[in-house]
Amino acid sequence: MTNDDDGYTVNPAHPIFFSPTEEQEKIGQQIMDYAGDHYNDGGWDVIYECHTAATVAALVWSYGGAEDVTTFEQALEQIKPIVSVYDDREADAKNSEF
Repeated sequence: MTNDDDGYTVNPAHPIFFSPTEEQEKIGQQIMDYAGDHYNDGGWDVIYECHTAATVAALVWSYGGAEDVTTFEQALEQIKPIVSVYDDREADAKNSEF
């Protein structure tokens, strides 16, 4: 954690401050392609509609435990819990329809 010029605490690992490497962004694009192919499979539509390759890379690599992620398959496993949350939220919204 660091402080910015205005005295606010800034976490450089937060996704908003994350700058993916070229390889990370390439894997992020592979995940975006996967999301498009699995658009109707619970939560992947949110990844496809609301993210870019760079923001997907930020989701994968800016949270703890992702330091050793180097492949598409590992990155996919890292992002699946986030996709699951999106799926749960979609299910909750559908269940609350009248």
